[in-house]
Amino acid sequence: MPYRSTRKPMNGIPAGYRKYAEPHSKSLCCCGCPNIFAVILLYGMLAIVFMIVFICFSASSGRQYERDKDPFSSKTFYQRKTKEDIELYKPKEEKGEHIEILRRRLTDLTDGYRDIKDLKKKYYNHCKTCSVVTSSGRLLFHQAGEEIDSAECVIRMNNAPVVGYEEYVGKKTTSRIVCFRSVANLKKSMLTGRGFTKEVVVWGAENPSHGRWAMSKLKMFLRQYLQTKWFSLKDGGEEIANAIFESETGISREKSHTWLSTGLFTMLFALQTCDNITVYGMVDENYCKLHKEIEAPYHYYENLPWNECEFLNMHENKMKQGHRYLTEKALYRRFASMFNLNFKYPAWNLTNASHVDFKSPFREKYMKEHTKR
Repeated sequence: MPYRSTRKPMNGIPAGYRKYAEPHSKSLCCCGCPNIFAVILLYGMLAIVFMIVFICFSASSGRQYERDKDPFSSKTFYQRKTKEDIELYKPKEEKGEHIEILRRRLTDLTDGYRDIKDLKKKYYNHCKTCSVVTSSGRLLFHQAGEEIDSAECVIRMNNAPVVGYEEYVGKKTTSRIVCFRSVANLKKSMLTGRGFTKEVVVWGAENPSHGRWAMSKLKMFLRQYLQTKWFSLKDGGEEIANAIFESETGISREKSHTWLSTGLFTMLFALQTCDNITVYGMVDENYCKLHKEIEAPYHYYENLPWNECEFLNMHENKMKQGHRYLTEKALYRRFASMFNLNFKYPAWNLTNASHVDFKSPFREKYMKEHTKR
């Protein structure tokens, strides 16, 4: 008969089996029981890894470019209109007063552009003569390259190239005004070699509603193309452009679902930084209505499903979400009565340009829509 221990079991384990169970119990205690020092070490390492990832993410996403708490904040400066924004535009009786207000806003807007390498530096360049080159396919009708390059400064928009089109659009690029969405479309040929751009001026990249990807992309280009100077419009600058658009046209940008174009930002930029401006390839607000037979590509460097007038009219006739290109061109006609602003290829008839009168297809529809309510 096998021997059985008569001692009482300890911890539920018979005495005869303790020699087998004890080593197992000790290993369970060593490995299974929580070790306070191991836990602290583990959490400490996780905290360090988290901090490293956070720092890297912040640096890559442009966290240091957070909007400044200054008078140009959209909530503290240029408050939106409420009841007045649907009334007819009431121009200033005195032209001098009108120009003074407009110039002050233009100065505020231009001061909003700052050097990305040194955020304390505002945009500082100024030119006596400027050529503003559009992206219109009408530029292919004229060999104006040398004429465009004869200006002290040449301003281009977004990703409009010069390589391969020098005969028509020139080869010099002083400033390239770029929407934050078009930064990713900039190619090497636009920033180096024959297509070298001295400075890229970006609007919209620092607006928090646009996310961080735009500034991240901008920083990547900055590190890649060190010879080019990079400027960005700080948050709140778009509100100044909105105020100019609304006060000059009488149209609420928000209620009319209007998107401001890079062309408008380019023109506002040029009015402040140039003494004399010549715009190449831009049609006026009535051109498509009077010259339907003269077709041209919307862009000189790519084939799109629409020609220029079809595209302009398509946006102008939308009542929900769109650019108001023809309305902006009517605005440029008004600017021509106040600044040294001229247009070529095609030339504009500016004999009736006035700082008071303002007519555009969209504005007429907008006002009729609101007067019915």
